[in-house]
Amino acid sequence: MSDLRGQVFPRGPLIGAAILISCAIALAAAGRATGMGANRLPEGGQALKVRMLRFADQADGGIAVDD
Repeated sequence: MSDLRGQVFPRGPLIGAAILISCAIALAAAGRATGMGANRLPEGGQALKVRMLRFADQADGGIAVDD
C-alpha cells in the first residue's frame, strides 16, 4: 500500500459534493412544504364497485380466484 499522509484531498470535489447535497436537501424540503409533485386522492371518495374475491391454492401450484 502507498503512504498517503503527505497528500491533501482536492477541495473542488468536496465543495461540489457539499453543494449537491445541500441542493438536494433544499429541493426536498421545498417540495414537501409546497406539496408540489405530490399525488393525493380526493377526500371522501367512494368506491365504484366492491367485490369479494377468494384465493385458493391449487394442487398444481397455481392459484384459483373465485369472484
